[in-house]
Amino acid sequence: MDLNVVQPERAEKSLYGRDYEFGVNDCFEAMRDYLSSQNISIPPRAAFEDDWWHKSLDYFTDEIIKNYGYAPVEGNMKPNDVIIFKINASVGNHCGVYLGDDVFFHHAENRISCRENLYPFWKQHISGVYRHEA
Repeated sequence: MDLNVVQPERAEKSLYGRDYEFGVNDCFEAMRDYLSSQNISIPPRAAFEDDWWHKSLDYFTDEIIKNYGYAPVEGNMKPNDVIIFKINASVGNHCGVYLGDDVFFHHAENRISCRENLYPFWKQHISGVYRHEA
């Protein structure tokens, strides 16, 4: 009798240019994958409910982010800081990673994952910046 072990493989995919798919290729997974490429491990998230911000669910509280090994920071951002945004919502509903020089990496809904300037639209919606404690 033969024993075959079938195990899913996580295919390596480029960080940039991914199509958006909630729960698979979204802002949280983009952030997690980017930080992993920098040797910073973020645990898998609990399943997010789609459109949580319309239901006042908050998946980006200080306590939840602290469980990822991050703490809130004030002042100048540094590379690999996590940025939380509130975009037309009362709770955080988007995240990205600061790369330096006023540029961040993120994956917005209905767009591909990318680097983008923190121009005034994004800056006005920042609700928190967090730095890894290590």
